[in-house]
Amino acid sequence: DFPNGLTGTTGTFSGNVALLKAGRTDLKIGSSDASGAVLFLDGDSNGDVSGSDYAFIEHTSSGDLCFYGDNPNNDSELKFYTSDAATLALTLAGANATFAGNVTVGGILTYEDVKNVDSVGVITARDGVHITGDNKYLKIGASNQLGFVHTGSETFITNSTGHLTRRSDVHKWESYDGSSE
Repeated sequence: DFPNGLTGTTGTFSGNVALLKAGRTDLKIGSSDASGAVLFLDGDSNGDVSGSDYAFIEHTSSGDLCFYGDNPNNDSELKFYTSDAATLALTLAGANATFAGNVTVGGILTYEDVKNVDSVGVITARDGVHITGDNKYLKIGASNQLGFVHTGSETFITNSTGHLTRRSDVHKWESYDGSSE
């Protein structure tokens, strides 16, 4: 039973609830008809779990675990802290995620519509690398010594250090229409 004699299906009490016993302690919230379960959290002054100032954790009937937060500004953030409750480990705000430290991916990271990539190691592109727009450079080297650029009317290969050497068993330059130059 809950404190202050709270029993049955609904009720209200004042004070804190503590679950304390030797061994593992469980708090079970379940549905007897497989319609899911929700834990509501309301930190405002009235605790009525209404309006736009509360949060809840839902286990849906399809098995998803969902976290919801709302406030009057519609800009709630979901924050995960380390065990000392002082270090913010992850913030989710809207469609953005902020990590306080490094992010390690043990497998394959797949992403779409990326504007900037800073990668250490090998980058594999599934369908080629496309640089759209004119006057965009592909730069290679610690100081961008080798570069490729298309201006819209001309294409340039630039090399700022040493020789630019082309090696091939057959040396052939062709124009776009296939005729040799």
